[in-house]
Amino acid sequence: MKNLATIYLFLVHVLYPLSVNAKSVKFNVPIEAVYFTDAADVDGDGIDDVIISAQIDAYAQLGIKCCEVPASLIGQIEGVRPQIYLSNYGKPKLVEMPKEAETHRAWAGTFFRMNKNLYYIHGKNGELGLPSQNRGERSQIYRIENINGTVKFQLVATFPYLRTTASLDVRNVNNGVEIIQNNYNSFTATTTVYRSHKFLFTKNEKIIEIDPGMRLRNDIAHNEIKFSRALDGYAITSTEVWKNNSGTRTLTKNAASYYVSKQHKIDLRPVPYDKNHAGFSSEEIIDAEGFYLLELSTEFFGHQNEGYKGSQVTAYALDKSLFSAQLCKENCVVPKIDLPMTTQVYLRRLDLNFDGIDEVYVTGYKDKGVHIFYLESGKLRQINSKRLALKNVGGWYGRVQLLRDIDKKCISSISAISNFSKGKNNIDIKKSSCKKLRL
Repeated sequence: MKNLATIYLFLVHVLYPLSVNAKSVKFNVPIEAVYFTDAADVDGDGIDDVIISAQIDAYAQLGIKCCEVPASLIGQIEGVRPQIYLSNYGKPKLVEMPKEAETHRAWAGTFFRMNKNLYYIHGKNGELGLPSQNRGERSQIYRIENINGTVKFQLVATFPYLRTTASLDVRNVNNGVEIIQNNYNSFTATTTVYRSHKFLFTKNEKIIEIDPGMRLRNDIAHNEIKFSRALDGYAITSTEVWKNNSGTRTLTKNAASYYVSKQHKIDLRPVPYDKNHAGFSSEEIIDAEGFYLLELSTEFFGHQNEGYKGSQVTAYALDKSLFSAQLCKENCVVPKIDLPMTTQVYLRRLDLNFDGIDEVYVTGYKDKGVHIFYLESGKLRQINSKRLALKNVGGWYGRVQLLRDIDKKCISSISAISNFSKGKNNIDIKKSSCKKLRL
């Protein structure tokens, strides 16, 4: 009984507020990058809360910069614990996830509900070296409980494999929740750390690997894989051209991102950056009259060459009956966005004006504000909201997560300033006042 009690206390953690200013997130180790992974109403007050994750500063611990850490030294690195920002009005709290949540790097995470419970998938990534040196990490699922105003995170499942989790997506089914864990490569990849998987998380909180029901391409990197909300049985991929590390040799035959099902593949063409294309995130935007796919992409020149440069959002018009995608021109007014690079920047769906139809926004911004895409009588439009962004973001762009207040029907933003110095374990953040968004 004593051993069982010890195990229970190890798995269940009460998240007490850290004694820090809500405008500064202090991590347990020095960090090099910060990410907002997902948002949900964690504490039941009607206001979205957000997970703030990070990447450790390898140079501060080893004297070796990311991403050149050899696999032989991974065991010497202490991981970083993500933070949860509870965004109560006037009294925001920063709380630290439990010790077993420590990760070298994690930018993928997602909330979901099952059995009237709220869960969070912590998508550990672990990439600190060149592709042949990454060992990966085991991702986790936490059940979140709110008892008399006290939030508890209980670790209920650990994924069975060491993987480099690049993206996660979930959908509810009759016997639980299906999960796509994307690790950049196909479901049958020979290099196992980069093999993607489809799991069923059952209603009794067990993880079971299941047949993905689709074949991904083998000669291309998948930065994101998610379930289609509009085409039954399909997934959407955002793909990156494979090159050797110097960028002098291209290993990919077809750089296009694509829809995929058991029977079909639908390429998203034209490809914005041709043979250098690196799609990073995609999202469907739908109403009764229009169906579009937005992709956020950048240009890739090789890990040890020029890296990533530039960015744009491309809009494709989708035809459900013909299963085809075409570049959207006539019905789309989508100005080119102003971001120099899009790695770890995403497109996210959220009903921002509470009319029952989701809008899509970009989680990174520069001078023009937060880019928001919406539908108007079946036509795709874009606005840039400076009211939801910091005026002086510093660095090369600002990160942002939009948060909903269900009761007041308004939107606030939480932003991270990207000009923090390496070797430090804190990052400044700012949350805007709640504003009604009129499109």
